[in-house]
Amino acid sequence: MKPFKTHEDQLAILEERGLKIINKHKAILILSRENYYNIVNGYKNLYLQRTPSGEIQSPERYKPDSTFEELYLLFQFDRDLRNCLLKYLLIFETSVKAKLAYRFSEQFKGMHDYLIFSNYTTDTKKSKSVLGVISSLINTQKNKSELPAISHYLNEYGGIPLWVLVKYLTFGNINFIYSVCIESIRNKIAQDFSIEFQHSYNQKIHFTPKMLECILQVGNFYRNACAHEDRLYNYKVKKMPSVTQISTALDVPQCDINSGNIYTIFSCLKLVISKEDYDQLSKQINWIFDNYQPLFTSIPFTDITTIMGFVK
Repeated sequence: MKPFKTHEDQLAILEERGLKIINKHKAILILSRENYYNIVNGYKNLYLQRTPSGEIQSPERYKPDSTFEELYLLFQFDRDLRNCLLKYLLIFETSVKAKLAYRFSEQFKGMHDYLIFSNYTTDTKKSKSVLGVISSLINTQKNKSELPAISHYLNEYGGIPLWVLVKYLTFGNINFIYSVCIESIRNKIAQDFSIEFQHSYNQKIHFTPKMLECILQVGNFYRNACAHEDRLYNYKVKKMPSVTQISTALDVPQCDINSGNIYTIFSCLKLVISKEDYDQLSKQINWIFDNYQPLFTSIPFTDITTIMGFVK
């Protein structure tokens, strides 16, 4: 285990490695708020010198004119990007929850029908997993007095309808539940998104359950990354599902969206949020780019956007 280092010690180490620090007092305040590991270990790679083969030099040395302030700037850029993307992922999350609750309740009208094995896939192992998640969630919510909707339905009706419970399911829960719904429900939910897209863009697309499942999987990874303040600009989904149908629907080359980077989820969201929301997402990302680009001086801003998949 590495020995404890004061903020002053940490800055001294960075200076020894060639990183310039313009305002040490301000840098110490930043470290006290944000944590050395989050800033330096999280965002240093673009600023480190590399060997001819592209490997980071050992011991680490920073590129000429690299500053702590610019490294922190990348950290701030990433935070703004996360906050922007999370807003629209939550809009998608709310939309798919609403559609799932509606279509499932339309098919199975009993209050507790979402707890019946036969109302899901014939894969009993997956069905049991879903019911385990839902049952655990219900038991957890029963003891939360600050949730009046839960208490009301439990006290008045002896159960919680899906359209109430769905609010408390995670993105991951929804992703899994959709994957084990019977095919007719999966198709109806996908069709709901297809109709909304046609209404927004005056364009018909063939939106399949497989496409929605792909977007849910990718969206879940990014939702978690944003919510946990993970580094985002170079984030990639490691095991990407097939995007062939999505590429066709969006009329973009498959190679542009199959890498699992930010451009992948940015493109996918076009299919599952309204045109008004998608236009706002585009404007906000462009605004972030335009505001930060002139502030980066020791590395080209295109180094960042290229990693993200936004290549002009």
